[in-house]
Amino acid sequence: MKKYILTLALIATQMAAIAQTVNVHLKNGQTINYPSSNVDYIDFSAKNSDPTPSSSIQVGTPVITNVQYTSAEVSVTVNGDGITERGILYATTKGFEAQAAFKVISPTNNFKVNLSGLDEGTTYYVKAYALKGSEAVYSSEQSFTTLKDNPTLTQGEIDQNRYDAAFKKYLLDGKSIAPNQTWGFSADAYSSAAPAFTRSTSNGTEDTTDLRIIAEDLSATGASDFDFNDVVLDVTFGSPAKVVLVAAGGTLPLRINGNNALEVHKLFGVLEADADLEAITEKLVMVNTGAGASKATVDITSQVNVSISTPAEADSKLKLEVFKNGEWQEMKAPKGEPSCKLAVDPTFTVLTERKSIKNEYPLFVDWATDANFTSKWWKE
Repeated sequence: MKKYILTLALIATQMAAIAQTVNVHLKNGQTINYPSSNVDYIDFSAKNSDPTPSSSIQVGTPVITNVQYTSAEVSVTVNGDGITERGILYATTKGFEAQAAFKVISPTNNFKVNLSGLDEGTTYYVKAYALKGSEAVYSSEQSFTTLKDNPTLTQGEIDQNRYDAAFKKYLLDGKSIAPNQTWGFSADAYSSAAPAFTRSTSNGTEDTTDLRIIAEDLSATGASDFDFNDVVLDVTFGSPAKVVLVAAGGTLPLRINGNNALEVHKLFGVLEADADLEAITEKLVMVNTGAGASKATVDITSQVNVSISTPAEADSKLKLEVFKNGEWQEMKAPKGEPSCKLAVDPTFTVLTERKSIKNEYPLFVDWATDANFTSKWWKE
């Protein structure tokens, strides 16, 4: 492409001797008048080139969602016939060249890609592209910045934030949690609405159970991690309440009510009773979750020794903690925020390992995000 620049500089004093006014005549018929005494010089530039033909390919602006610590999702729509390749280009340099970027190729014109393995707290620039033979068409450039932990946070707060981000991304599809969502621990959630559940214990006797608590231990980072089987407890209201340990699918030390003797792997007998919980480095054995060991349920009523008459009391009086990243961290169920534990009735079947609660129970998302959803999401 050749450019020819023609510059005409007229000194104002010379123009004044020739004319009092400079008239600029536009193609639309309008004339703009400038007093010659106000004009310093005039530049004319002309470009001698053929106009670029319009492309038959249309590449939409990338839409960026679900930005996390090391990942983000990008959605794009591409239109046109004969497209041989389309996808996403991304880099950490603004205005990057295509050959200097990371590339993710899509097999379809309307697509969403997951950018993973990103650096935390880093700004990335993204362009969509489409190829048709030797023709390349690019979208406008968009940017996003991955999450980064606040250096003033404690390790527990950091782990909680990461858990919350994964919960929203993988379980709720980015939707907002209902502000009044109590995760089944409201005062009247199941105490009267649910019929008593009858089951046989290991010694053949039968008992009725009011509530089942299922919990996730803050280690979930992907969709299949949210199986909520890291500890499962059955609770029968009373004074004292009957508490039965049903499963322990976590591989980290996990205790009840701050008591190291009530560490769930110890209670199942797959960890020595005198083991130093804070010195454990290996993964612990999972129990009754389809991987690891199978054990009889364990009645821990006398060791726990608390009175419980409502789901809300079950939440407050059965404190669950996991030892993670050098400290004990509580597994909470905060109202209207991502939860580490859920209250269901005992007809809920404990999920086996790597079974996402969202995939196994599609109504979970509706229940978590809709304040008016009152059905038992695991029974529909």
